[in-house]
Amino acid sequence: MSDVALPFPPSEQVAHLRLELPETRVESVVFGWLAVHTVELLCEMMVQPVYEPFKQLIYNTLIESNCTDAELQAKLNLPMRWIRSALGQLSRQKCIELQDSGHWQANRNRPLAESTRTIIKRHRFFVYETGVQSQPYLFLQIPPGITFPGSSADQPWSFHISNFEQIMQKSAGDKRRINFPESAIRVVGPSPTRLESAVTHRLEVVAVMIVTGGEQLSVYGLDPNVWKLALNQPLMQIQKSEPLGQSLGQVLPQPDRVGWTAAWEKVRHSLTLPPAALGDYQEVATGPQIKIKLPASIIERLKLQKRTNSIWLLAGTGRFRRAAQALLTTN
Repeated sequence: MSDVALPFPPSEQVAHLRLELPETRVESVVFGWLAVHTVELLCEMMVQPVYEPFKQLIYNTLIESNCTDAELQAKLNLPMRWIRSALGQLSRQKCIELQDSGHWQANRNRPLAESTRTIIKRHRFFVYETGVQSQPYLFLQIPPGITFPGSSADQPWSFHISNFEQIMQKSAGDKRRINFPESAIRVVGPSPTRLESAVTHRLEVVAVMIVTGGEQLSVYGLDPNVWKLALNQPLMQIQKSEPLGQSLGQVLPQPDRVGWTAAWEKVRHSLTLPPAALGDYQEVATGPQIKIKLPASIIERLKLQKRTNSIWLLAGTGRFRRAAQALLTTN
């Protein structure tokens, strides 16, 4: 998908997206398309058996008092099939035993040990190159179906499997810092020097809304098919003062008056509004705004149409557009 063909949300949808944000303080809003590398490779992943959390819960309950199957269900409000499956596993591990009365009793001399197993699966990683030497990439959690082929203008990516192997050997805390899945522990198969010869790799773009408030910068993934938040939580959340925040801030557009005027021209033609004088772009407590001077009769018409608070301008070029709410005024 070329940069020219990349769509952006219409004015009224920007207003809806702004209302969806959990942030109470929003100073600036930027819409854009973030380039990510989608990499699929065969990994060994640690998994927790599906009933493992319930086993711990049931064992802890039985430590407090003996219970029958029915009493456990009443206390824990879990499906009976889950309870009986977990009881069977605990019994085989000799962590609990069934009394003649039909009550289960915990074996305090045989505490429940943590149980994990591994599986081999093909895992998809979404890798964002940050441009920061100290933290060259982040691994994003992106819902399926909202990425698109990247621009052919982007340079091919060269990456080594050894990078993945090194990350998989790091501690859980180090993995969390770059959003790498903690469960991935090993690359399976041969380790050639070039990633492309062993795995699937493609460049893609994902629609994002980048929001700043105070010293924090949040990047939300969007579903461009309906222009809604793909997730209620950000793909990444960083401090503007950090190297990554500064690097990302450098690519965000800073439109001049000509850029904002061009953005207004697009919106006014769609709403059949007259030309207008524009004020300066401002970031205030209620969000980014730009004053639009219009005749009082036009503003009254928009009020009747309930459009006065839903007009947003998107200014910029390339993959990013800075947003500002139109503050309609007669002076």
